[in-house]
Amino acid sequence: MTAKDMDDLFELLKLYFPNSPKTRSDTLRKAWLLVLEPYERRDVKQALLKLLRVNEYFPDPQKIAALCPALPEPDREPGDIGTTARDYHRYMDPLWVRYDAVKERRRAAGVPSTVLEARSAGLSDREWGKLLEERGCGFFDRD
Repeated sequence: MTAKDMDDLFELLKLYFPNSPKTRSDTLRKAWLLVLEPYERRDVKQALLKLLRVNEYFPDPQKIAALCPALPEPDREPGDIGTTARDYHRYMDPLWVRYDAVKERRRAAGVPSTVLEARSAGLSDREWGKLLEERGCGFFDRD
């Protein structure tokens, strides 16, 4: 949607709500544009008409947006962490693999693999950390 598209949309709203001060508000028009700008003009108009068929009150832009087709996922740079399950697994799975390898290396060196195992064995967090450092079994230490 463009500002011109929004002007046209408010002209349509004036037909349905001729006495409403909302149709003459530039501030409201700008606020609507902020919400509806990512959508196609045709989709917004169809959504508005759908609302007008079932509702006699001045519509909200959020309700119009909810009736528009879903927006495409934004393009991401490689390495960006998204919010989908696939993004989570793409980022976290290699870390879990690395963490499992570190735990195995710690066990092979005779060191408790996690802080919880160290505490169960009677070691303080500091003692366990010192032991990891001495044996080269920290998370970022390499084989």
